[in-house]
Amino acid sequence: MRTDGLRPLGEGWYQGRGGLAFAEYALGPVEGRALGLRLGVSLPDGPMTKLPPVEVWWSGSDGSWSETRRVTWRPPAGAGAATAVVPLEVMPHWGDPAAARRLRVAVRMPGRVGIEAPRLVR
Repeated sequence: MRTDGLRPLGEGWYQGRGGLAFAEYALGPVEGRALGLRLGVSLPDGPMTKLPPVEVWWSGSDGSWSETRRVTWRPPAGAGAATAVVPLEVMPHWGDPAAARRLRVAVRMPGRVGIEAPRLVR
């Protein structure tokens, strides 16, 4: 895993500098056909805080990054922690899951944020 703009604090917590900051993950294999991508984010102050929009980027078959391979997830209002499964069918240019081996989970806010490692699910 690699980060840019996020300083690891331990156990899935990061300190964001503001602006685009991300944690990059290598996707593990999935048995059978993957149908979705499980994501999770949280803030330290719990339900009294508003979660920021989360951007999910994935690499192309050549390892490159492009804004055309990105979706934005807006966690529910009033939630201090949220998880979701984003259906792969709504992810533009997802293509071959075997080719998209790296993901970036990005936030654009300063402060502490918890990020659950994303994973493909059936």
